[in-house]
Amino acid sequence: MKHTTAFAILSAAILLALTANAPAMPPAPLPLIQRNVLSATRDFRQFSVVPHSPELWIHVRNQAEADLVRRNMTWLSTLHFGSRSIVVHPPLIVGDGPTTNQLRFFKVADRQPAGALQAAMAPLVPRLQLSDQSGPFQGITWIAPGRLEIWLAPNQTHFGPMP
Repeated sequence: MKHTTAFAILSAAILLALTANAPAMPPAPLPLIQRNVLSATRDFRQFSVVPHSPELWIHVRNQAEADLVRRNMTWLSTLHFGSRSIVVHPPLIVGDGPTTNQLRFFKVADRQPAGALQAAMAPLVPRLQLSDQSGPFQGITWIAPGRLEIWLAPNQTHFGPMP
C-alpha cells in the first residue's frame, strides 16, 4: 500500500511538472484564419504583376447589363484613380443590390480619389452616387486600398459614352 501511495504521489508530481511546461493551447480558429488571410494577401501582393493597383469590380443584375458593360470595357480602361490606372474586372451578375447606381469605396484614404472618379463618370453613368463603405470595412485587412465597386441599378440601359 505504501508503494502504491508513493507511486501515486510521484506520478502526480511528474504530471504536474510536465503540464506546467506544456505549450499553450492552440489559437482560436478566427485569429488563425485571419493570420492565414494576411499571409496569403502578403504573398499575393509580393508576387502580383501589378501590386497595389486600384481595382474596379462591376456588379450588374442581368445579362443585358453585363453586355452593356462589356461593350464599354475600352472606355473603362481609360479611367484613373488619382494618377494611377485602374484594373477593370469583367462584370459580375448578382441577384441583389442597391436600387441606384453606386460607386463604392472601402478605405477612408480612397474618399478623395473616389470622389474625383465619380465626378468624371457621372455624365456617362446616370445618377451615379458615391457610397462610402469605409466604416464597416476599414479594419478588414484583405480589402486593399484602391478597391472600388460599381453597382448598377436594375434595368440600367445607359453606361459609358453615347454611341
